[in-house]
Amino acid sequence: MSEIFYSELDPNLKLELNERALASRNKDVKHLDYMLGKVANAQYTAYEGTDTTTPILTLGGATVRGESYQPGGDKGFLSPITITNSAKELNWIVTGTINNKTVTTMFDVAVPHTTNNRIPPYISSANIAVGDHSMGLLNTATVVIEVPNPDRDLDIIERIFMRPGRYVKLEIEYPPSAVITELFLSSSTIPNAEKLKELYPTIVDITAKQTEISKMNHVAFEGLITSFSLTYQTDYTAQIQVDMRGTSNVLPDITAVMNAKTVDENTTKKTENPIADPAEYKASIDDPENKNELDFYGLLELEVKTQIAEHLKTKGTVNARVPVDLLIGSADSWILSGNAYPSTVDAGLFNTKTFNRYITLGYLIKFINTYVTIKLKSVLTNPSIICSNEICYSSRYPNIVSSDPLNVLLMPRDNNKQTTEKYGTTVFYQFTKNEQFPGFLSTDRAYPAMIFLNLKMIAAMLTDLSKSNTSFKISDFLQQLSAKIKKCTGNAISLSLITHPKDQKLLLFYDETYLGQPEELDKVKAYPIPMSAKVPISGFAETSPIGSIVHDFKLTAKLPDSATTLSYVLNQDPDTVSENEIAPYVNLMYSFGDPGKEAIARAKFKTIHTTNLTQLTNAKTTYGNNIIDEIARTKLEESLLKHLQFPFDDIKQSEQAIAPIFPWDASFTIDGINGFRYGDVVTFDVLPKKYRVNTVFSVIGINHDLSQDRQWKTEIKCIMRPKLG
Repeated sequence: MSEIFYSELDPNLKLELNERALASRNKDVKHLDYMLGKVANAQYTAYEGTDTTTPILTLGGATVRGESYQPGGDKGFLSPITITNSAKELNWIVTGTINNKTVTTMFDVAVPHTTNNRIPPYISSANIAVGDHSMGLLNTATVVIEVPNPDRDLDIIERIFMRPGRYVKLEIEYPPSAVITELFLSSSTIPNAEKLKELYPTIVDITAKQTEISKMNHVAFEGLITSFSLTYQTDYTAQIQVDMRGTSNVLPDITAVMNAKTVDENTTKKTENPIADPAEYKASIDDPENKNELDFYGLLELEVKTQIAEHLKTKGTVNARVPVDLLIGSADSWILSGNAYPSTVDAGLFNTKTFNRYITLGYLIKFINTYVTIKLKSVLTNPSIICSNEICYSSRYPNIVSSDPLNVLLMPRDNNKQTTEKYGTTVFYQFTKNEQFPGFLSTDRAYPAMIFLNLKMIAAMLTDLSKSNTSFKISDFLQQLSAKIKKCTGNAISLSLITHPKDQKLLLFYDETYLGQPEELDKVKAYPIPMSAKVPISGFAETSPIGSIVHDFKLTAKLPDSATTLSYVLNQDPDTVSENEIAPYVNLMYSFGDPGKEAIARAKFKTIHTTNLTQLTNAKTTYGNNIIDEIARTKLEESLLKHLQFPFDDIKQSEQAIAPIFPWDASFTIDGINGFRYGDVVTFDVLPKKYRVNTVFSVIGINHDLSQDRQWKTEIKCIMRPKLG
C-alpha cells in the first residue's frame, strides 16, 4: 500500500468509527459509556535532554487527582510548604514513578511566605496539530498552563516550561470506555519494533511504546518548546501559553553553518591539497580560490575531490591518465565526473568547457546530515533528513529527461535502454559504466536520491543565498534546490521536507507528487465518513453505517487566478480543453453520466499526448545538436512540461502518475480519536454522486483540541484528488 500521500484508513479505526456512528441507536453499555464518559485529560511532561526516560516534571494527567489538589490533608493546598534539608519542597511536586523510573523534584529556591493558598498549576487547554508539510503545514502543539498561586509556583514553572529548546511531551487521552470496540490501531499503521528502537534508543520496553501509540483514545506529541507568553489576570493568577514544534520540524530551521567540531574530526586526515596526483586531474578541476575554505561548499568540494583521489589510488591510476568518465559511490551516494559531452574513449583528453562534476541528491543529503543537522544532536535523538532509495520514490515516466542536464542530470543504470540522458545523437556520459549504480529509473518507479546535481549549480545557489543572509536556513537551500529539480523535470518531481506520518521523528525529503504504484493505488479504498442518518438506498453508499460521527462539515471550492481559464469553469467543449495541469481530469469528472462526452474527453487526451510526445522528441534532438543554445533549451523545457501534463495516452494511467490536486477542500470535526494520518483517503456520502464516484479527499491535516470543559475534538482537513483505486 502507499505509505504517505494516498493511504487507506486503519482497518480497526474504521470499525471504531462505524460503532460511534451507531451509538445514537444502540443503547447497550459500551455505546452508553462512550456517549456519557468522554471527558478527556491532558498530561505535559518536560525532560532533560532527549532521554524520555528521565522526566523532570509532569503537569496534569493523574497528578490532578493527588492530595495537593485537595484543600485539606497534610499535602492539601491549604497546608504549609514542607521544609526538607533547609530546602522548601512544594507539596504538589511529589516523589513518584514515571516510566518505571523514580523521580523527585526539589524546589531549592526560597519561597516567599504567602497566605494565597490556591491549588497548584494545571492545564486548562491544549492543542496538537499534525500537518502535511508539502502543503506548508507543520506539526505543532500549544498548551495553556494556569498558575493560580504565582508567588509559590511560578518560579519552578518558569525554570522548567518557559525554556525554548526544552524537550517535552504533550498527551491528550479519553478514558478507555471511549473506544467502543476495545481495539487498538493495527500493526500496519504504526512503526515496527525495529524502527521504534531506532527512534527511541533509550527505551527499554518497546512493547509498551507500541501499545501507547496504537491507542485510539490517546494522542501524543513530542517536540521542542519554541516560544511562550506569560499573562497576569486581574485576580493575580498567571497564565502561560507554551508553543512547541515537532522534533522533525526543528531540522529545517538549522542554519547551514558547519559544525566546527565535526569538520575537524572529518578533515584531520585530509591534506590541504588532496588532489596533488595525478597532475592532469588536479589541473582540470582544482580551484585555487576555494581550496583552503571550509564553508559549506568548500567542504563539500573537498569531500568530493578527496573521494575521487582515493578511488584513483585504489585503482592504481595515480601515475596514469585519469579516465574522462568516472562514476563512483554506493547506496544513494554517488559522484560523477568527466566530460559531459561529447564523450570520448580517449581517457587522456580533457575539455575544460564540458568537464563537470556531479553528486547525487542522496550524497548531498548525507553530507548535510554529517556536518549540519548534527548540531542538534544534544536535543534530538536522530537529527537527520532522509532521502534514500529505500523510502523515497517518484512516478516512472519512460520519456522523462532533464531540460537542463548541465545542472540536473538523470542517469540510467550503465548506459543502455533509457531515454533520460539522450538528446538526439548526443548522449551525456555515454561511456560511463558502473554495474552497481542503480540508475534514476527502474522498471516501475524513479529514485529522486539518484538525481545528479552539478557542483557548479550548488555553488551558485549557496552564493546567492549567502548574499541575502550568511546564516541562511538549510530549508532555504533545499527549497531552492527542489524548485530547480521541479523545473528541470517538467514538474514531475516536487521535493518537500515532510514528517513521515507513521514516525513523527523522521523528516523526509520526499516527492510530494508520488502517491504510490498503480497496483497499490488500485487496492486503496476510500472510507466513507459516517455523516448521515439516512437508510442506505441503492446506488447511495450501501456500505455506510447508519448514523453520524460528524459535528460539522464544510466543502469549499476556490479557483486560483491561474485556473480561471479552465474548460470546466467556462463550460467549454472538451475539444477546447485548457492545458492547465488539472483541466483534463476535472473535465472528465464533469463528463460523468454522459458516455458521449466522456469518450470525447478520453480521445482528446490521447490525441494531445501523441502530439506533445512528438514535440518533446523533436525538442530533445534540437537541443542535443547545440547544447549551449539557450533558446533550444527553453524550447525543450516547454515541451517537457506539456508532455508531462499528458504523460500517457490513457487518462487513467496519467491520473495515477500525476494525481492532480483539485481546487476543492473539505474539513470535518468529530469526537477526539487517534489514528488518522495525512494521506488517508475518505469520501463523503452527502456530496453529489459525481464527486463520490470520481474523486476522494486526502487528509492533509489533523487538529486535536482539548477545551477548558475537557472536550476533545479532532478536526480533519482534506483536499480533493481524483479517485485512483
